[in-house]
Amino acid sequence: MKVVIIEEEVKIASRLREDMLQSKDRPDSIDHFTDFFEFVRYLKGHSEPDLLLVDILQLNNRALRY
Repeated sequence: MKVVIIEEEVKIASRLREDMLQSKDRPDSIDHFTDFFEFVRYLKGHSEPDLLLVDILQLNNRALRY
């Protein structure tokens, strides 16, 4: 399976990452993310980028928990 990301999902995940970086109660591990894919793997719980399938609802639901 290849990485499947649509432009709108990238924008949403990027905004979520920025919001989490600005948040006072952000997870400590957020500071260690160096790229977008690493951040999305964190949100989705995947470790392999080739298995990554970005889902807008899952990104939003996971981010709302932080």
